[in-house]
Amino acid sequence: PARPAAAHDSSGAGFAIDELGRGIEITEELPDSRTRAALFGQVRRSLGAGQSLELGGRLYTDSWGIDSLTVEPRYYRSLSPDWLLRLRYRYYTQTAADDFEETFPLAAGTPDERTQDSDLGEYDSNTCGTRLDWGGQESSWNVSLDYVLRSDGLDQLLFGIGWSRSF
Repeated sequence: PARPAAAHDSSGAGFAIDELGRGIEITEELPDSRTRAALFGQVRRSLGAGQSLELGGRLYTDSWGIDSLTVEPRYYRSLSPDWLLRLRYRYYTQTAADDFEETFPLAAGTPDERTQDSDLGEYDSNTCGTRLDWGGQESSWNVSLDYVLRSDGLDQLLFGIGWSRSF
């Protein structure tokens, strides 16, 4: 017999969402507030006519227990007066939030605050990307492509199109 998907007991635990899943649903509960602090910096150096190299970095910490480090070198190349090519690499690493677990064994009791959100877990990522900008002072366009490899297997391919207009 099928179990109702929305059934929960008083602990916030529920029944299996479908018959193929083993285990039960447990709701995510996190603190109501979060304090964040970040230190960011970047330097850019000209490599000659129409070329520059930039190095950026960030240190981050928050009250949920996440600490992270980002290092991002970029290369800029002017292709013509109205066209700019950007190449970038980004390394990112973070610790898991205090309340993150991949599983919550019921025998140990369900913690008051809990999450299984992989973006709040420990992982690192490597991103390679490119962006092409064109246009003038009043209006410009850009297209970008980034490939993200994450240690937790949530790899991504990101494509973007942008338009900006000054007024």
